[in-house]
Amino acid sequence: MKRPKISRDLFFLSILTVITTLTWISLDTYRAFTKAEVPKVLQEQISPLNPELESKVFEDLSKRLKILEGVLVLPTITPTPEATVSGEI
Repeated sequence: MKRPKISRDLFFLSILTVITTLTWISLDTYRAFTKAEVPKVLQEQISPLNPELESKVFEDLSKRLKILEGVLVLPTITPTPEATVSGEI
């Protein structure tokens, strides 16, 4: 008696799926063990912040910004000669 082709194809597909899954798991495990550590620069960036606020920063802000009758007036910025663009090419 001849076996149907569908069951043979299904068996072949299941074997390939198992091989693919095992290869994927083994490569992912290898990558996890050989992965480099977090660089020192990143360690410094993720260090906890100081929760205390510096009062000098707020004093400097109050000197820079002026509020007149509910309207915020920003200080004017005068351009320096280096910052101006000349019309010459």
